[in-house]
Amino acid sequence: MNYTQLYESRITKELDKKEVSLWKDFYNNILPERVEQFKKVYRGKPQKLQKAIEKLEQDAAASYREEIDEQLTTLCDGLRTQAYFDALKQLDSLSEGVPDKTDHSQPLASEIITDLKAKLQTAEKDRDTFYNQKAVLIMQQDIINFALHITDLELLKQVYRNAKAAYKRQEQEENNEL
Repeated sequence: MNYTQLYESRITKELDKKEVSLWKDFYNNILPERVEQFKKVYRGKPQKLQKAIEKLEQDAAASYREEIDEQLTTLCDGLRTQAYFDALKQLDSLSEGVPDKTDHSQPLASEIITDLKAKLQTAEKDRDTFYNQKAVLIMQQDIINFALHITDLELLKQVYRNAKAAYKRQEQEENNEL
């Protein structure tokens, strides 16, 4: 995003609003008062009053144009200054917690490589553990499926005794390791 264009767009909108407001005020309040005052002090021919009023309106509008330009220039300078400080505040808030380059030393490439190798070894161990666990789960599933298809009671008792003996042996090995 181009922040210059964004801020210029916002400034232009504000200036346009202000200019419309100033001209409305001029045509609704200031100019009618001037015309009324002019009518009161006009000493010329009544036939030329309308032309004199038109001339007064043109001169007043030209004079007020300069006044509006000055006000808009002042407002524009203020808005640009505000936009500048808003941008600085935003940069400050975005850079909070980010260390300065001078205060924060960069790690050496060898340190980065060592860290990455350690992470790789950990990932490989995790992968091996995952594959071993996967193999165990597949074997357990196969054993369950085979057992579900056995219909002979004597054969089921034999499988049950073997499975129970294997389970007890595993429990003893785990207890011995602790």
